[in-house]
Amino acid sequence: MSMLLICIFVVIMGFILGAVIGSGFLCFLSRKKTGESWAKGRSHCDVCGHVLGVLDLIPVVSYLVQKGKCRYCGAAIPNIVLKSELLFGAIFAFAALGAFFLVPLGSVSVDVCLTAVVVIMLHITGVLLKNKL
Repeated sequence: MSMLLICIFVVIMGFILGAVIGSGFLCFLSRKKTGESWAKGRSHCDVCGHVLGVLDLIPVVSYLVQKGKCRYCGAAIPNIVLKSELLFGAIFAFAALGAFFLVPLGSVSVDVCLTAVVVIMLHITGVLLKNKL
């Protein structure tokens, strides 16, 4: 396997990990806001309450395939869901790329990415507190 393919694989895996973490973080915040337990229960539509299936929970892909709507009731899914998944995915992909090369860029990219994650978390939290989700 060439170094380029390995690098591409590492970046893709970093993006997937970041998108999953971004989705989970947003779920945590929205459940905390509504008083639901974030550790128990299944993911569900906030409007109709239908329990989401596995195919509904794939970060980024589910949002795009379903055109930003619940496939059970048709309610709009807030675009902050897609934005957080894409941003976290991009940040983790960048960090994975820097860590892959294990050069000074690696430590800088990881530091920058961790800072960006904290800033994005604070921004998303602020949006949620203003009742945008």
